[in-house]
This record gives sequence, C-alpha cells and structure tokens, in this order.
Amino acid sequence: MTSLWYVCYGSNMDETRFRDYLPDSDRRRLRHQWVDVPYERYFAGTSKTWGGAVAFLSLAQDTEIHTRCKAYLIEERDLSAIVRQENGSTEDLSDELHSLQVDQWTALPTPPSSDGFRGKYNALLRLPGIEESAAYTLTTARRLQLGAPAPGYLALIEGALRAEGSPLSPVEGTEKDGYNARFVTSGWDIRFRWTEEQRSARPTGFDAVRLPLSYAPAVQFSAVLADLESETARAPTWITFAEDIGQRPLVDSSLADAVGLTPGSDGTHVNLDVRRPVPYRRLSGVAWDIPGSDVLQAAPGDAAELGRWVLVISPTIAAPFRVVGRSHVPTGSVRIGYAGRRLLGLRQNNGGRIRDDHVWVQTVSRPRWAARKRPIRAFGEALVGAPTVALRSTEGLVGDDGDRIVRVDSTALDLLGVTSGDRIVVSWGWRTIGATVLLQTESTLETMRKQLGEKTGHQARQSIGDVATRLDVPEHLRAWVSSQIRFRLQIPPDTVVRLRRSIPHTLLKHAFALALPAAGFVVAALALSRVPWYWAAALSVVVILATLASIRRRNGSGQSKRGRGSRTSA
Repeated sequence: MTSLWYVCYGSNMDETRFRDYLPDSDRRRLRHQWVDVPYERYFAGTSKTWGGAVAFLSLAQDTEIHTRCKAYLIEERDLSAIVRQENGSTEDLSDELHSLQVDQWTALPTPPSSDGFRGKYNALLRLPGIEESAAYTLTTARRLQLGAPAPGYLALIEGALRAEGSPLSPVEGTEKDGYNARFVTSGWDIRFRWTEEQRSARPTGFDAVRLPLSYAPAVQFSAVLADLESETARAPTWITFAEDIGQRPLVDSSLADAVGLTPGSDGTHVNLDVRRPVPYRRLSGVAWDIPGSDVLQAAPGDAAELGRWVLVISPTIAAPFRVVGRSHVPTGSVRIGYAGRRLLGLRQNNGGRIRDDHVWVQTVSRPRWAARKRPIRAFGEALVGAPTVALRSTEGLVGDDGDRIVRVDSTALDLLGVTSGDRIVVSWGWRTIGATVLLQTESTLETMRKQLGEKTGHQARQSIGDVATRLDVPEHLRAWVSSQIRFRLQIPPDTVVRLRRSIPHTLLKHAFALALPAAGFVVAALALSRVPWYWAAALSVVVILATLASIRRRNGSGQSKRGRGSRTSA
C-alpha cells in the first residue's frame, strides 16, 4: 500500500483527535512532521459539532503565505477513511490521487445535504511533496460565509501550534463578514476514470456532463461551461448538476464519442477543465443608470478583468450578460436591473436578506472572429437600425424543432421592427445564427404553458431550470427557441438569448421601395440634359435616405442622466 502525507491545519493537528479518523489507530505509531504551505488558513461555514466556523486552506496559492501545518504519514486507505467520515463519500480516491499534479485540486463527490452542514470539505488539494512522498489535504471549493471559530475549536488549534512553538496569529482567519470568494477562485479541474457505465443516452439537445450536486460550488447552482478532455481529444461542454445520478459523472453519448470515450476505452483518464466561476454580491440597478435587461454593471477594475461577455449563473439558469464598467458599483459587487433579475429568476435583494443575494460569474473567452464581425454589424445598424431584445429562452413548440424558428410575443416584434415570418438573428454571447420569427397566438399559448409546466408527459430533454421559475417569467419576456437553433448555438433550453432583425433581409424586403425612387431620378436626370449629373445623384441619395429613414429602428436603451443624487433602486 502506497504511503502519503496528509496535511492538517485545523483541529486534526491534535493527534488524539486525528487518530479517531483512522482504522486500527490505537495499534499504530503515527509519524508526523511540521511543514509550512503557501496557502492561507481561514475560517468559514458552520459546524454542528463545534457551533462555529471551521478552518479551511485556500485553493489559491500565495508564495508570500507560510501557514504552519502538521503532516501525518498515512496510507491511501486512510485517506479514503478520512474523506468518508468528513463527507460520507464511499468513492475510491486512487484515480484522483494519481492524476493530480502539485498545486492542483479536484472536486470530490459527496452525498447531498439538505441542511448545508455536510459536504463542506469537497476539494482534494495536492501540496508540495514531503521527503519525496506526495502530500494532500482536504479543503473546500464551496462559497461559504466567513466567520469566527468557536472558542473550543480555536483553543484546540492554538494548543497544537503552541506545543510546536508556532502560535496562531490573533488576526488570522477571524473575519466575520463576507464570503470566501478570494480563497476559492483558482482553476477548477475535475478528474475521473471513464467507464462505459458513465455514458448517458438521455437526450439533452446540447453537449453536457452531469455531475452529482455535491460537486457544485454552492447548494443552488445551475450550470457552467467547461472543456472535456480525454487522452486523445478535447471538446467544449456544459456541466450540469443533479441529485439523482449517484456519485459518478455522466457524459452524453454524443460528447463521449467526440472525445473518443467509446466502448472498450474503460479506464481512460478524463479531465473537466473549468474556468472557475466567482461569486459576486448582487445589487439592484439604480434609477439614474438602469442597465439593459442582459447587462451586468461592475466596478471598472472588475469589468476590465471580466471582459465583454460573462456567463451569469443563478440557482436556476446560466445566461450570457454583457459587462459594462460603472464607477458607482463597489468592487466585488455587480448591479443587475429588474428585467435582468426576472430573466435570471432572481428575487428582490431586500438588502441582502435572502439566499440568492449573490450570483456566480464565469468569464467567457472571445473567439478570434468576433472582433471582425462587429464593424460590419455596426454599419448595418447605422444604416437601418437593429435594436436588440433579450428574452428568457425555453424549448420550442412541438412541431417547430425541424426548423430554425423562434416564437415571441407581439411586443417583441414591435420593438424589433419585424413582422411574423421575418428573418432575425439569434445570439448567445458571441454565437449567432439566423432564424424565422413567429408570433405567439392564443391557439399556441395553451400548448406552450403545458410544455413549460411539463404536463404533456413527453418531455425527454434535460431541463436546467425548475418548473416554478420557468412559469414565473412573464410571457412577453419569453422566446420559444427550436432545438435546431439550440443545437447550433450549443445552449440549453433554459437560458437568455438576444434577438435582432436581420439587416440583409430588411434591405431585401424593402428593395422595391428603394429601387423605384432611385430609378425615377436616374430617368429624370437622363431626360434633362441640362441638369448636372451630380445634382441628380445627390437627389437620388436624399430620396434613398428618406426611404431608409422610414424603416430605420432605434435602440431604445438610452439612459437618463437626470437625478444622479437619487438612490432609488430598480
């Protein structure tokens, strides 16, 4: 059996307490060693045993930090026993142990907990080796409230350190407010060994890996973007979380084939590479600077770090939001307007007195081609206008799935400047696709409501959002998006999409209205030989511009700058 070092930084630095975790510990002599690790110790969460916050190590390395810890030389089976008692997991840890590199960590499966007390130590972190043997510790990757430890718990830690001659600093880890975001914002890699049993044939309409809910960084967490990497290939994917799939990941069949996880490849090491989402405190928009419905306002420094687009993750859906820097937003916070909160299924903040007063934000990398498309689109918008509207997307109406169809309320058609049957552009962050827009009618709305409530008995696709929040979104804020569009954009049914009218289609639709007056002036100019050609050309341009003005649409997202002294929230 392979030996390893288990590094303790909390109450388990007391050897008597640590022995309780080990099988046959009373007949074994434990070898220990004191070490300094470049990870900060802090206190967060709540323990039923101690009645206060407990200790964790940061996942983010800091070479200027030297945290004194106690390492015990144990065997692999001992580490499995520790994990089982800390979190209730019965999984074999051998895959995680041998695939982790120094300073890397991976999430651990833990049984779901309804009270939020269990499953806090859900991250296995590999530390620098000790005496040529690997060293590991358990800490957390979850968002937890910082707090002060109970006196008895703190006394146990101080006693162990004092006996070694390294007393705990009186200011270390005693913050009482805020969350542990800065301690858990390093990269998030999930590793597992593939078996054919982890192949999921359940249709989803988008590539996804389903993980046990215990892998999620928060109890309420919908989905996140990632890359699935096998030994031979790599592919982008979504990660969703569920309570009813056991303790092993499930990979969609199509995604498994894409990365070479075919029958006969059991035992292949698989890695989920995730750009770790960061929790931000959610604030309401202010009345004198109301953001657009899918706009996230952040402090200028945070906005520069996040980039143009981010994935905002609420407890029920994950949606792309455009980032705008604003000086009135505190660092570490974001402002989301009322419309944006309805799209995300968030409730009113009420001064942070509700559970979802934070949202998770994941940065989204920009494709190389994105910057080249923007000048072309900007020219078209300046010519005839292409206002955008953000809507909560859901599954398409039965019968629409074979085509690129989006069904919306009449108010969305009026804002876009289109009629039922026109061509539009559907965008999700940087991704875009053309589609046909149709009007919701009374005859289709009842069928739509049954589908949203999952009352037809035919739903087979994976739903990220729950029924209650889907039905809570007003009908004028919904877009029914067919599976053809969702598959091309690689998005789940429940998210937020942007719609705008197609500039080429708009110009072609009004081609005759533009051609007739221009042709008339050309004929008149040819008939009147004394009229200079440039006058005829100028008049033709004027008529064409006047005709374009009749079809031009303006984006009504202008913001009033009056009343800057008001603190009214929206």
